Amino acid sequence: MIDKLKKLLSSKKEDDESSGDDKMSQIKEAPKKRETKLVRVVKKINEPYDYQTFIEVFIYSKTTYIHEDFDKYYEGLSQALQQLFDISLQEPEFSKRSLWGLLHQTVYSYLDVKTPMSNYLEAGLLFKQIEESGSEEKIMAQIEAVDEEFNIFKDKHKELTLTLFTELFGKSDKVFSSQHLKDIGFDDSTQPDDSDYYDYW
Repeated sequence: MIDKLKKLLSSKKEDDESSGDDKMSQIKEAPKKRETKLVRVVKKINEPYDYQTFIEVFIYSKTTYIHEDFDKYYEGLSQALQQLFDISLQEPEFSKRSLWGLLHQTVYSYLDVKTPMSNYLEAGLLFKQIEESGSEEKIMAQIEAVDEEFNIFKDKHKELTLTLFTELFGKSDKVFSSQHLKDIGFDDSTQPDDSDYYDYW
């Protein structure tokens, strides 16, 4: 399995060597946010807060959103859950630092990919024109096929993220509620809603 991975990486060796210092720096520093703003609907995260949700919040905290209210909320939620789970999401010891880098690259890969429909908040006019195009069945079938592949892509990335996260920080069966968050000073009822930020899309 490792040999297959090495073969895959070797195909990019020339590019890596030409900008190797920059790329290694990016992995070691594990940048906190993507510089470009995400234009997509944000799925709300609600209680109960189990380990899988904790990891999902970690992913959310690595994203730059359409408004700073989202950034502040998910960063704050991540910090609160770290306190509850007693896990500090900091760069680990040297022996696992490369896995830490891979974890971040997996998250960024997950966040980078969208579908042709990802940026639509309201697509009534688009669907009307698709219906009138004469190729409705073909277009919709192909959009659905892209969505299916996209969902597989997301699921595989989440599986890898969970594996790496567990390797770095261990497992936990703890589950927390909104009240647990309030007890340590975080109110999850303030979670931003996309519908309040249409002017920023």
